[in-house]
Amino acid sequence: RPDSPWVVSALTAMLHSADTRWDEQILVSLDHEDGQVRLVAARATGELELKTARQKLLNMLEDEDDDEVYEAVIWSLSQIGGEDVRDYLQALLDAAEDDDTVEFLEDALTNLSFTEDMEDFGLMAYDADDELLDEDETDDLEDEAEK
Repeated sequence: RPDSPWVVSALTAMLHSADTRWDEQILVSLDHEDGQVRLVAARATGELELKTARQKLLNMLEDEDDDEVYEAVIWSLSQIGGEDVRDYLQALLDAAEDDDTVEFLEDALTNLSFTEDMEDFGLMAYDADDELLDEDETDDLEDEAEK
């Protein structure tokens, strides 16, 4: 349905779905005339880590008038990371005059660092092609660990 409350509800469900099949609908909603729709769409891009939204979100930093949407865009960029994000956020921090804004941007940069570190964290990667150790191999590893 085209009315904003329904779109917000649908986007909220997409945000919580952990399913990137909604990418296109979320990206389109970043241009919606209703600020509440743009807010939830911006949050969804971050939660789903939609790298395809990065450039659109960076562009929104220049054009967005709604403070809440603007902050959601910044936070989503910190969740997505990638090319130019750190430079943009640092430039915003350098230009910030309000203590609350400075604190928010510092938090976003900290989150960005976490995001970047997680990309390099190989323990979270799962490869279905890796073979599981059989029982004898497991016992051998345990014996060596005890020594």
